[in-house]
Amino acid sequence: MTVAGIDIGHSAVKLAFRTPDGSLRHRQYPSVVTPAIPLSFDPQPDVTQGDTVEVMGRRYFVGLTAVSQGAQAASGLSMDWINTPEHLVLMERAQRYLVSHQVVPDLVVLGLPVVTFAQQQEALSMQGLDIFKTDVVVVPQPWGAYQHGVLNENGEHLTSKGTLLASWAVIDVGHFTTDFMLMEKGRWIEVASGSCAGIYKAVEQLKKLLHARGLQTSQLECEEALRAGYIRNFNDRLSVQVEIEEAVAVVVNEIVDTGTRLFGGVVRRLDAVLLAGGGADIIYPTLKERWPHTMTSDDPRMAIAEGMRRWGLTRLPRK
Repeated sequence: MTVAGIDIGHSAVKLAFRTPDGSLRHRQYPSVVTPAIPLSFDPQPDVTQGDTVEVMGRRYFVGLTAVSQGAQAASGLSMDWINTPEHLVLMERAQRYLVSHQVVPDLVVLGLPVVTFAQQQEALSMQGLDIFKTDVVVVPQPWGAYQHGVLNENGEHLTSKGTLLASWAVIDVGHFTTDFMLMEKGRWIEVASGSCAGIYKAVEQLKKLLHARGLQTSQLECEEALRAGYIRNFNDRLSVQVEIEEAVAVVVNEIVDTGTRLFGGVVRRLDAVLLAGGGADIIYPTLKERWPHTMTSDDPRMAIAEGMRRWGLTRLPRK
């Protein structure tokens, strides 16, 4: 039986699944959607067709095709994002990815930010059921990161009981929100869960700093610069590391303040602070200076989707 974990983030959509031959696959594409336009010349019509989705009678480009055709920003920086056509487009594209790999999942696991989970869980579940035509479970996004740490690829608990009985803070640094979860000896502590701003705040701050330097940049360009450390400027690589450090500090300060408020004085007594999500690698060095027991996985951006897939396996009947 097959499970697909799908993390529909505001920066990228991440999918984790096994193909019919048993191969584990991770796929992602930018969460960029723009109205489709006629192309007078298209050297890659198959790619364009795959990235063209019709929703509510309108056609949209999605992913890399949307980026190449002029989209300047990721989609949906709002709490009501799941109720937009753009979100439906991203889900439809995810379904196409599964079909292209001959994957018909028995269960799809989707995630939501902690701050919107209670209000939007049912709506997202119904959307997923309509698009994927199979059972759908919606979980808070940090739950995926936690399960990635305690389950193996087959959905089995890791052999170390110490791992299961450890107390962890889980921080999922997404594009729009950063989500917090506290697990004490395997128990979710509800009052210590919450959200604050995500990496988009650093993107916006970097854009302002570069504008002050006389550089006009787009949101997507600044997002790439956060990871690369430079921007392209007339065929040169122009370092913007100083501005990046200043921009990232804004987000790190908010994450530390929110984590301290939610976790109280518990942080220093925890076994680890587990960092995951698309923005984890950006803030990890700075956050580790504040909280030395901060750790992350080899691929923190994919940890949410893969963890949801692993947890989904525990929901299926065992052979």
